[in-house]
Amino acid sequence: MATKKTNKNKKSNQTIKLVGLIENPKYIPTRSGTPMLTFEIEGHPFKAFNGKVNALAQFYNGRVMIQVVGELSDHKNPNGSQEYELRELQPYLNVKAA
Repeated sequence: MATKKTNKNKKSNQTIKLVGLIENPKYIPTRSGTPMLTFEIEGHPFKAFNGKVNALAQFYNGRVMIQVVGELSDHKNPNGSQEYELRELQPYLNVKAA
């Protein structure tokens, strides 16, 4: 009878869903040339890649409230804390912040 191997180091995919304004956006150059942006929503650190970077810039410039869904990243940020990788984003009820 065969036994199934499990990876004990594999963590569960933790997701978070938040609504807020983009705070502290920083463009990060990568070795591969892939566009990357780090930012915060309600104090939670996020990172975004490729086309999501352009979408975020559009929302940031208009100071539009957005809803984001992020998945806990496998990598920690340079400060050593966990961050979320952006999976989905959309404007939240088209409400503009003052």
